[in-house]
Amino acid sequence: MDQKISKELQTYAITVLIFKLLKNDASYGYKLIKDVEAMTNSMVQIEEGYLYPVLAKWKKAGYIDYNWEMTTGNQRRKKYKLSAAGNVFLNRLLSEAKEIETLYGK
Repeated sequence: MDQKISKELQTYAITVLIFKLLKNDASYGYKLIKDVEAMTNSMVQIEEGYLYPVLAKWKKAGYIDYNWEMTTGNQRRKKYKLSAAGNVFLNRLLSEAKEIETLYGK
């Protein structure tokens, strides 16, 4: 099935999925895009033009950090990781989602 998540849920889904990926292991931007697509069977697709400004915003907010690494082709690329503040933010998002979910049963 080639169904995608609504735009209203995209921002939340992308944030949670990327934060969970970075919580487990540092990663590169392009790899994050591919990992999210694989995790969601392409239900969530991220364009590079969307991801990099969001990563910069999260860096400015203190949610992620990055290190520069050299590729085998001698080019620099950023390897992102979740910061302690990012972990707190992720836990808050997950907690808020659970609270909203309980409202459905009321």
